[in-house]
Amino acid sequence: MRLGQITEAKEYSFINARIKARKGQLLTAADYERLLSSTLNEGLTNLQDSPRYINIFPSLDPESSNFALNLEKLLDESLYNEIFTLIKDTPNKARKFIEFYLKKSYIRALKHIIRQIHTKETESISIEDFFVATSDEKTELIIISKTEGIEELIQKLQTPWVIKSMRSAFNEYIHQESVLVLENALDQAFYEQLWQYIIPTLDGRDRKVAQKIIGMEIDLLNMNMILRGKVLNLSPDEISNQLISINYRLGSTLTLAKQASSFSAAVDGLQDTVYSDLIRAINRDYKDKKESIANMDQLQQEWFIQALLTMLAGYPFHIGTFLSYIIFRFKEIENLRIIFETKWKGIDLKFARELLIYFK
Repeated sequence: MRLGQITEAKEYSFINARIKARKGQLLTAADYERLLSSTLNEGLTNLQDSPRYINIFPSLDPESSNFALNLEKLLDESLYNEIFTLIKDTPNKARKFIEFYLKKSYIRALKHIIRQIHTKETESISIEDFFVATSDEKTELIIISKTEGIEELIQKLQTPWVIKSMRSAFNEYIHQESVLVLENALDQAFYEQLWQYIIPTLDGRDRKVAQKIIGMEIDLLNMNMILRGKVLNLSPDEISNQLISINYRLGSTLTLAKQASSFSAAVDGLQDTVYSDLIRAINRDYKDKKESIANMDQLQQEWFIQALLTMLAGYPFHIGTFLSYIIFRFKEIENLRIIFETKWKGIDLKFARELLIYFK
């Protein structure tokens, strides 16, 4: 073992051991099926038998009109409490990067506030309804939740890269009268900032692994935007405006797919990439579903999870072990939200099963 590997092993051995034990506790397909087969109340009770979910729903009322929002907050709290317990055993540089990655909770809460202000909902916005990772983020969100319009909201923002993204998207938001313009601008800004944060924060193997994981995540989002744009008959310029300005392993095919004349032509171009297996699966499903991309998100997420599992099968002493576990937990929380909200709303469980991401 080289000196560098010895250092990495020392830095990551303890946190990796903790994650290995917890990874074995991730919910399985059988666990999800048991939840699907039970009533809503039974499912909420049974879930709390799982080590990481013990007593997390003490006051959750399925009869409340805010059930879905309260459920999401409690699940997020369980996730972030676990992560912040683990993060203390992570090397300092990796810790800083992961803390930035966790700003996803802040972005999600910000989007919700923007939607409510955009639609002029009369119900007051309570930040207590959301889980936010840091006190600074919570303070900022409390301030903007009290604004009466999007322009005033932008003026009250305190995070520089968020301010820049919102200002650049504001005129287009006014033109389209669509909150999706602002939400997309937030996603672009977050991932571009995250990508830029890798080099000054991480080095060596950690930097390469983080670039691979975040790069794949960005490539998948951009492919999704392109293929969705082709189905919606958007122009290449309209698609470009929605893309994250990072190209990890798509190369020139990103431009060719964006400029393609149809969904099929875009697929043909993207098959010449490292994502060829995924693209073929999306194309088969598109044809089987009579030119529908309803399952595209699920296919992409399943591919991503399997890519992470394959990567983790090798040398484990790097940031990727913890970062991948966080992503697995995000997917698990999303699965639980889908199951319980589907039951709460009385939706056909077939719909829930089609949305779940399994760890094979």
